[in-house]
Amino acid sequence: MDDGLENSDDKRKRNTEASARFRAKKKERVQALSSKISNLETKATDLEREASDLKTENAWLKELVIMKGRRRLEVQGAASAGSRARHEGDSDSEQE
Repeated sequence: MDDGLENSDDKRKRNTEASARFRAKKKERVQALSSKISNLETKATDLEREASDLKTENAWLKELVIMKGRRRLEVQGAASAGSRARHEGDSDSEQE
């Protein structure tokens, strides 16, 4: 009967050790996943900030392009009006 008790005690000891190893590994996995979550949340925040900055820059560049286009049209219109005025002036002097 002593063998039965020894086997039972030995089995209980091995089970306790296995349970401790399992809990330690589980704790490591949980810590690794927690760290990964934290890193991914930080990365997501950084990417959201970058996306916001890029949207702001894009809006600014669009406005700049619109302003340049308007300015070009104004310059072309002024040049065209000046050219017509000169041309009309030349026609007037030819008629005299």
